[in-house]
Amino acid sequence: MKYIKWLFLILIVVCVTLASVVIKNRMHPLVSVVMPVYNREKLVSRAIESILNQTYKHFEFIIVDDGSTDTTPQILQNYAQKDNRIKILSNQQNRGISYSRQKGLDAAKGKYVAVMDSDDYSVPRRLEKSVAFMEDYPDVTAMSGNTVDFVGDQLPTFVPGEDIRQLYRVQHDVGFYEVELLLNNVFPNTVSLFRRDFVKEHNIHYDLYFQSAEDYDFWVQIIFAGGRFASLSDILGYVRRHATNSKSYYDDMVSNSIRIHKKAFELFFTPKEEELKFAYNQLEFCSILEKMKNSDRPRDIIPKEMIERRHALWRCPKTTQNALFLKHALWRDFLIPIGGKKYRRYSSDDTATVEFKKNYVIIHWDHWNPEKFIKNGKNSFEFQKAL
Repeated sequence: MKYIKWLFLILIVVCVTLASVVIKNRMHPLVSVVMPVYNREKLVSRAIESILNQTYKHFEFIIVDDGSTDTTPQILQNYAQKDNRIKILSNQQNRGISYSRQKGLDAAKGKYVAVMDSDDYSVPRRLEKSVAFMEDYPDVTAMSGNTVDFVGDQLPTFVPGEDIRQLYRVQHDVGFYEVELLLNNVFPNTVSLFRRDFVKEHNIHYDLYFQSAEDYDFWVQIIFAGGRFASLSDILGYVRRHATNSKSYYDDMVSNSIRIHKKAFELFFTPKEEELKFAYNQLEFCSILEKMKNSDRPRDIIPKEMIERRHALWRCPKTTQNALFLKHALWRDFLIPIGGKKYRRYSSDDTATVEFKKNYVIIHWDHWNPEKFIKNGKNSFEFQKAL
């Protein structure tokens, strides 16, 4: 009888312990923060401390040192000795951003994975808001938020305030980014968070082919797997803008983005060479959306209503057949017909008369000097010079 009582007590303790763990994990699921770093001795401390100072505490911090040759490894070890949530993974030599991101992702154990870059800064409530949102919206695969850009090494002295009346505010709900990301990478990577089980189940990974735009390819893989995206209007981080990468890095970014666009468009239609670009102006965006909308290819991944909603949100004209692709260093907008030979510049009250020639058009503005555009495609015109 005595042993039965002890066994009963032990059973109660075990049940209570397991129940408390389950409750704790539901209230505070583990988050894996993954941050690659390479030769960031001047900036990495700020990035690390912005994660350690999060109001949400239940996380592991996986830092992948990509073969740094400065004092970055020593800095990382110092932090790891002070906080056991930090786990350092080291590459013996520099392997690149895709390899390092994937290495960190492979080591992650959390329900969610938060992306972090070593020269950026996360606001204190970033993880708290992100996790709360994802717990409230289980249909969302990946989420992000607003960022503040800054140039140089110093954070802006002006810190935007936040609305403390509610935990988070939804900016873009499901359906916005699924279409937007097919044309432009507008999903802030360094404040993003996604469900680890989804990417693991669908074998989504950082492709070693991409040493730039690797995040863009990662998001498109999620779209192709049927994942859903959303974003908060809250500012979740500060992003350092710089132009210190090599020219080959930016060349790769352009070519990789074009490669991604080709893969995305082929869900709907076979793109022409001139339709594959790094970035799209409003007319080009609307023209591609129109082709997607009218496509008869099966596209269960992105329902037609998503594309129609995005088409309406962009205030695209009913047809882009009479509009002009204009490529201009200072002005990349397009014209829509308003009657006769009169045209109006999209999203503006500026009007003009367009004079069509065989190989060029001249745009005669009401209040501006005329402009000449040389034809370089079926409906694409390259700015030549002011007349």
